[in-house]
Amino acid sequence: MADSTPDAPTGARDDGIVDAVLRERTAHLPAHDGAEEAGALAGLAQALADDPAHAMQRLADAVRALCGADAVVVAVRDAAPDGADTVRWCVVSGALAGRQGERWPLDVCACGAAILADGAVLFAHPADRFPSLRAAGPVPGEFLGVPWRVHGDVVGALGVVLGEDGGAHFDADDLRLLRACAAFAAAAHQAGGSKAVDGVEIERKVEERLRPVLESKEHLEREVEEHRAAERLLREHKALIDATLSISTVGVLYFDIDGTVRDVNAAFERMTGYTCAELRTMPNWRDMTPPEFRDASARALRDLIEHGVTLPYTKQMTRKDGSRWWGLFAPARISGEGAQGRCVLFVIDVTANKETEARLAESEERFRAMVEGFAQTVWETDAHGRLNMGSPSWTTYTGQSEPASLGVGWIDAVHPDDRAYVLREWRAAVGTRRIFNAEFRVQAASGGWRWSNARAAPLFNPDGSVRKWVGMHIDVDERRRTQAALAESERRYRMLFEAMDEGFLLATVRFDDAGKPVGLDYAEANPAAVRMANIAYVGPGQLRMRPEHEPCWLDACAQVVRTGVSSRSQCFSQPLASWYDFFVYPVGGRQVPRVAILFHDITVRKRAEDALRESEGRFRALADASPALVYQFDVDGNVIYLNQRCVMHETAAGEDKGGWKDIARPDDMDAYLRAVYDGIRTRGAFTQRLHTMVRDGSWHWFESHASPWHSGDGEHRGYVGISLDITGAVQAEEALKEADRRKDEFLATLAHELRNPLAPISNAVQLMRRPDGRRQSDRVVEMVGRQVRQMARLVDDLMEVSRITRGKIDLKLERVPFAEIVASAIETSQPMIDRAGHQLAVALPEQPLFLDADRVRLTQVFSNLLNNAAKYTDTGGRIWFDVRREDGQVVATVRDTGIGIPADALPGVFDMFTQAHRSAGRGQGGLGIGLTMVRSLVEMHHGTVEARSAGAGQGSEFIVRLPLASDHDIGNDVPQLGQARPSAPFHGQRILVVDDNRDAADTLGLLLEADGAEVRVVYDGRAALAMAESFLPTSVLLDIGMPGMDGYEVARRLRQDERFAGLRIAALTGWGQDADRRQTRNRGFSHHLTKPVSIEELHNILV
Repeated sequence: MADSTPDAPTGARDDGIVDAVLRERTAHLPAHDGAEEAGALAGLAQALADDPAHAMQRLADAVRALCGADAVVVAVRDAAPDGADTVRWCVVSGALAGRQGERWPLDVCACGAAILADGAVLFAHPADRFPSLRAAGPVPGEFLGVPWRVHGDVVGALGVVLGEDGGAHFDADDLRLLRACAAFAAAAHQAGGSKAVDGVEIERKVEERLRPVLESKEHLEREVEEHRAAERLLREHKALIDATLSISTVGVLYFDIDGTVRDVNAAFERMTGYTCAELRTMPNWRDMTPPEFRDASARALRDLIEHGVTLPYTKQMTRKDGSRWWGLFAPARISGEGAQGRCVLFVIDVTANKETEARLAESEERFRAMVEGFAQTVWETDAHGRLNMGSPSWTTYTGQSEPASLGVGWIDAVHPDDRAYVLREWRAAVGTRRIFNAEFRVQAASGGWRWSNARAAPLFNPDGSVRKWVGMHIDVDERRRTQAALAESERRYRMLFEAMDEGFLLATVRFDDAGKPVGLDYAEANPAAVRMANIAYVGPGQLRMRPEHEPCWLDACAQVVRTGVSSRSQCFSQPLASWYDFFVYPVGGRQVPRVAILFHDITVRKRAEDALRESEGRFRALADASPALVYQFDVDGNVIYLNQRCVMHETAAGEDKGGWKDIARPDDMDAYLRAVYDGIRTRGAFTQRLHTMVRDGSWHWFESHASPWHSGDGEHRGYVGISLDITGAVQAEEALKEADRRKDEFLATLAHELRNPLAPISNAVQLMRRPDGRRQSDRVVEMVGRQVRQMARLVDDLMEVSRITRGKIDLKLERVPFAEIVASAIETSQPMIDRAGHQLAVALPEQPLFLDADRVRLTQVFSNLLNNAAKYTDTGGRIWFDVRREDGQVVATVRDTGIGIPADALPGVFDMFTQAHRSAGRGQGGLGIGLTMVRSLVEMHHGTVEARSAGAGQGSEFIVRLPLASDHDIGNDVPQLGQARPSAPFHGQRILVVDDNRDAADTLGLLLEADGAEVRVVYDGRAALAMAESFLPTSVLLDIGMPGMDGYEVARRLRQDERFAGLRIAALTGWGQDADRRQTRNRGFSHHLTKPVSIEELHNILV
């Protein structure tokens, strides 16, 4: 078992302890490259298979490189000649080189310690403990070793040494690599690699013993070999000459110094284009040399004469066909002296090499220009992709300092969103040794981010390993932005292409052999073209049009192809019955018969032009007859055009073109002229209102609008304006102001009308408080009731006219004799007529007249007219009510001898809140809503009403026209008689009255008790709920607007109680609109009563 106790001064001999120690250490190498490690291990396996004798040495070298160690030893355990247990260094590497084969006792060798420990060992300053490491060159700083086994037995150890000078320490990755390589050591040992030293030693001893014999043997063999060599040399010389002449890529020429050709091989014949016979007849073979290379030939000739040999040189020669070729020439003298010498010339055709060199030089020049012109940064990394030396151009471009960029620090200058992608691509390129090409964003020294194209390629060592990487960055920010803009432009183009109303076609013109156009091949068409020209898709990039339609623009397309000049024209397609306006322009130049056709259907425009020409006269007449004033003036404000309405009818300007400046009131004209000349100065549109005299002398309001007018070339020429007579609109504004004034008058009148009944009511209250007031109670109560009814009538009239004018009432139509409506109206108005002492004359036709009408509403109409006649006629006046039939209508006239209606008030007599005589002090009370209600009710019956008067004091006449119903027999309606009301109608009922107005609640309770009811009165919602619990009412009269808990909440809680499921709940409120009634109905109320409540209404809902 291995000793698990670490020796603190020197190291540890336990696997677990060594693992723990190494895991706490940082890596002493920048990074372990997985690809490099895998490649090294694969190489060891292949060496073990190919050359097992040297596999152990390959293992030691590989471990030293992978671990970055200064020395490596592979030791095997065996017995010494004296039988002692020792360890032998079978292979060493690095600082221990030359000590292969040394033997050491197990206890004085670090490898022996690993064998004895049967596990990993780690020693600091190992030379202090193990003498075997004291002569290892640099002082060892640390030793790490692991054992290796064969058939489960520890046979040897693998150890690595780090020098003390570097200050480095082994880490966990080094231990992992040693353990992985230990298996290779065992395999190499089994294959025989560790026995190499023994074989060398044996061979040395045999050689020493046999040296005398071997020397004699070698002497005899040397003599025999010399003879054989001489024979071989002769054969080889002849074979060499034959082989030389037969080489297809080397030309051989035998010649004399004077240039006479003696012999050539086939390769030289092929190079020159001459046969051997032709060359022999040539005076001097150097005549094939172009003039510019003859100096080089002369120098070579002098060297041959003087020295018998010359350095190889290149030059061009001329072939038999006159073309040139490059050759590498190497002549030598083979016999003779001086000018009598005979020579041989070897030549290689290097034309391809020269062309390659030229292309390479050009490529290098382009690369240099590209780097200098395009690359913003140039950089280099080691084989593992780590930047070991800063790049000044990178620092200049990104602003990142050189130290910060070392290793993989350059990634900090990459945009955060791109870093993961860049690292992934860079590591993949380094791992697979492929070219790196990526685009990403890097920071700019000036701020912000810029797109850059990074490219890098590996440079290889002769053995195929990567030496380094060379890369550069090209700023592609503008291209990326341009690409984005181009993509956006393409998107907009496609959107326009698809959405444009004009048709677009891309076509190629087909010509016959005579040059005559015979058709068009369409390659692209937008939807508008497909729709307008009836084009069909027949295949990829192929479209087809109806043949009969092509001649419409075929000739124009052919002409554009011939001339290269765009053209525009129009044509009519008979099959499609359509006119087309088309524009043809060339695409691709004259060499390509392709054109683009932009066209649109102008059939509608053609028809419009025809119609325009036909109606031009009518338009001129219409313009001259326009109610608007149309005019034009120049940049100085001078009028240069007026339409006929300006000239003949409206304006009162004189003949002078500047007279238009005098047609308005001076106060208005100053502001108008300022607006005009400000518009001229700023060349902007303007609008101005003007009070102007027209030709008949009256003053009208005009609203003038003017816009700048420019000529076809964009020059400002003045203004075109139009003035609209807005007198009616101005009058409407005045009418609105008048309506607002009438509203104010109405509110004042309403206050007055409400105060009138309040005065006697107040007096009655004061009277009743006196001791003797009860004697006059009957008279006072009657008076108060009358005034209350008057106030209720005012409020009801307001609600009624609001509903009627807004169409919120439903007419109860029935077949009714008009005479009955007249009788009902007279019956309603007769008391007022009698009180005023008027005489009423009624005239009805003999034949009965029938209407499909609401009896009550029409009675309301005519009683209102009769009431007005009685009200606004002095005592003792006369009133006529005449009825006649006229053109399927009933015409009813109410006429009086009253105060009449002033002419200026007659047009607005039916307007809301209008009283024609109020301003003259002849008002007779009321709110001014009666005639508004009359008009609305009559119009709801599809009739009309008209007011007439000759003026003040001349009486008034109101004429109502209503459509007659179809004639048929009407049965006599028998009125039903009402029953007398019992003296105690509410007997037996329990009624709860709830109202925060104590006076109203108490008086209503007294009234109900007087009619026999059992009554409880409370004044708030919570009291109402408490009283309902004990009183258990049959009916509740409930006020809505109470503070705290309102009536809605009280009703909701009562309805939630099953005891009150059948309870009758009536709302008491001052709000009586339809919306108010709907709300109470939806919130659980049985009835809706508006204050003040009459006893008749209570009888209707409670009895």
